[in-house]
Amino acid sequence: VGLATPPIHFDFLSTFRNSYFIRFGKYTMTILRDPYNIDYVGAMYHAFPSPWQTFMQDRTDLAYRCVDVQDKRPTILAFKRRLQRAFGLSKEAGLGPDIVMDDVYRPQNPRPGTIDRGFTQVAREGFGDFMWWEGDLETEISDRWRLA
Repeated sequence: VGLATPPIHFDFLSTFRNSYFIRFGKYTMTILRDPYNIDYVGAMYHAFPSPWQTFMQDRTDLAYRCVDVQDKRPTILAFKRRLQRAFGLSKEAGLGPDIVMDDVYRPQNPRPGTIDRGFTQVAREGFGDFMWWEGDLETEISDRWRLA
C-alpha cells in the first residue's frame, strides 16, 4: 500500500491479517573480547495459520533453525533480542534473564519516569523499544495484523 500514514495504518491496515510474512535480519555486535565484531543473521517467518517463528542462521552450515515461536508478531527490536539470546550474546547486549521483557507486550512499569532496562541495554539500544506502528496499542482499531 506504499507509505502508510499512521491514521491509515491504525484505522485500516491493522484490520488485515497476514497470510505470509518473511523478514531477514543481518546484524553486527561489537563486544570487548575476541573476535570483537560478531555477525548474526536470522529470519522472522509467518504463514497463516501457523504461529510467528524466529530462525537463526547457523554459522557453520548456514542452515536456519527455529529458536522462538510466538502467537503474536514480535517487534523488530524483540526479533533482534531473540537472535542475540540465540547466539549467546545476551550478557554483552545487557539483556535481563526474563525473555518476556524483550517485547512490547511485556507488563508495563506503572511508575512514570522510570527506566525498566539496565544501563548497558539502554546504551546499546537507546530509549525506544519499537517502531511507530508497533507500539501504539491503544490507537489501532484491531490487533489482527499481530496475530498468528
